[in-house]
Amino acid sequence: MAINLNKTEGSKINLTKEAPSLQNITVKLWWNASKDPNVKIPFDLDISAFMLRSTGDGPKLIADEYLVFYNNEKSPDGAVWKTKDERAGGVEELYVSIPKLTSMVEEISLVVTIDKGAERGQHFGQIDEAGLEIINSDTGEKIAFYDLDEQGQGATACQVGSFFKQDGQFTFQGVGAMFPLGLGDFVGGYSV
Repeated sequence: MAINLNKTEGSKINLTKEAPSLQNITVKLWWNASKDPNVKIPFDLDISAFMLRSTGDGPKLIADEYLVFYNNEKSPDGAVWKTKDERAGGVEELYVSIPKLTSMVEEISLVVTIDKGAERGQHFGQIDEAGLEIINSDTGEKIAFYDLDEQGQGATACQVGSFFKQDGQFTFQGVGAMFPLGLGDFVGGYSV
């Protein structure tokens, strides 16, 4: 059964126990063009994955190349990659191959942003339909989902949640936090 992250913020799923054969994950971001007559420029939503390690200062990027986003579509270890950047409504997918993850990765934080959202006066509350699904790539089973348009008034970014790899276990922790931030703000927070 999939977890609705809008209703159960902070939910944690032990994927090792719930889906012991899980090897490959698809993170699917989808959205429709806004029907708001005040929106003159189409929305461009982007999914990013921050591949992190623990430090005394909190989670930090292993290296710049371990940020998978529209300008870096594959991690150096080949474990995380994404489809081409979609614009003006559509689908973007990000993939995680658990067996390929370098041992340095302890967390993969998933963030969705509206490209130039603040500059264009765009926010999730103006989008008619948008969501993110986390799917077992091998079985098609939906693990979790999040409706991005449900509570996004004024927000240009959403930290959906994180995958964690620790003590032989692979878990997903929902966050579902909306922010008036851009991708650069998250990069600054996670940079070494």
